[in-house]
Amino acid sequence: MIISVHIPKTAGTSLGWGLRDRLGARLLEDYADRPLSDSPEDEQRRAVARERVRDNGPELLSRYDAVHGHFIADKYAAVPGAPLFCVVLRDPVERSASHHRQWTELPNPVNAMSRKVIEERLDLAAFTALPGQARLYQLFLGTMPLEHFSVVGLTEAYGETLQLFEAVTGVSIPGRTDNVAPAKPLIDAAAYKSLAALQPENMRLYDHARRRFEMLCGQFGI
Repeated sequence: MIISVHIPKTAGTSLGWGLRDRLGARLLEDYADRPLSDSPEDEQRRAVARERVRDNGPELLSRYDAVHGHFIADKYAAVPGAPLFCVVLRDPVERSASHHRQWTELPNPVNAMSRKVIEERLDLAAFTALPGQARLYQLFLGTMPLEHFSVVGLTEAYGETLQLFEAVTGVSIPGRTDNVAPAKPLIDAAAYKSLAALQPENMRLYDHARRRFEMLCGQFGI
């Protein structure tokens, strides 16, 4: 089984649509957990969902070939049969800027962090510094190190990422441009440095992901 962790604003929508095109009803789209919402209700919902996966692993294997969505990777660690974990990361500064712009222009009222952006009128720097944003990559990876992911892709190298995905999983994903944001002002060098300094953990994991991506591409001749 393919377990594809969709980190927000990393081309995961395009990957998800590609998986749907290829797998149809054999794809489970899992977007109910809201990992970035820290309300007690959402934490309880995630706990219940983890237990459900743990108790129903064989059934999941019989019904689905892949899972894709916004969830913490650990949720599916108990699925039997050595599942292939996949994740795509993006330059953290560009990712946080895109995420802030989305939640500013299209608020998500059911998400506690999204509501905070609007209610407190957070600018990009304040948004980036939020604990859930400054450690967003670690939040979605959970306790699973990048070495346990069979596919580690990069948004900035999406074409090669799709080639790697096919080489590892055997599933060919057509290139798409779903949910692409409109053109945006470039972040100048000074602003980039300042925003990067607010999220050192994301920057560290992104650097790690780039190295693993390059290693995997070399291994599979991409």
